[in-house]
Formats: sequence, C-alpha cells, structure tokens
Amino acid sequence: MPNTITHRVRAQIVADASQPFTARLRYDAADPHAVRAVFPAGISLDGTETTWAFARDLLTDGRLAPAGAGSVRVWPGAPGEVMLELGAPEGVAIVALDAADVAAFVEAAHAVVPPGEELGRLDFDEALAGLLRNA
Repeated sequence: MPNTITHRVRAQIVADASQPFTARLRYDAADPHAVRAVFPAGISLDGTETTWAFARDLLTDGRLAPAGAGSVRVWPGAPGEVMLELGAPEGVAIVALDAADVAAFVEAAHAVVPPGEELGRLDFDEALAGLLRNA
C-alpha cells in the first residue's frame, strides 16, 4: 500500500458564472493528521497553484455534519456535494466538491492510516529535530 495518495476531485467555486474545475486531494502517511487540497493556477487570484493543508478529520466529519471553526470549514452541501470554505486575509472562497470523490479519497486515506492510528505513524525524534533546526 502506498504511503501517499492523490485523488482528483471535481469542484466548483460557489460564485456567479464560475466554471467547474479539477482539484487534487493529497494524503501522506508522514503527516498523518493532515490532508492537502491543491487548486489549479487558473482559479487563484495570483495565477499560481495553491495548496491548503488542514486536518484530515475535517473532511471525514464534514461530509456528515459541519466541521471546523478556523480558516477551513467543511459541511454537507446539496445532494452530491461537500462544501469547503477557505478563509484568508484576502477573502473567503467556498468550493463545492463532488461528494463521491471526497468519499473515495477519505476511504483511501483511512486505508493508508486508519483513524486513531495517526500517532503511531509520527517520528517524534525527527519532528523534534526539525523544530530545533528551525528555532
């Protein structure tokens, strides 16, 4: 089983006349609590690919009920949608993600590191060394 997975997810920014696009969701067992949503350059304000990292639990829980209280929030949308809200100083974007794509990604991420086993995957010595290097 690979330690890193990437799934394509159909998405659309919730705004007038927005066009559907394909984003990518990434999970890496080396960072077991996090997922990354990668958005293409064509939809960003500065024309560059944008990556948001947030807790894997937000996607897991947010498919069924509202989750998150900070700059990233997730909740069930219309049938077949999972809503993802991303807040930054520049503004807020709300993205509708295809619920089946999100479910497939979450299932694959849980196959790599089952829920509750995240701490067993962390290399505490390496994490501490990294913190000390950057101090």
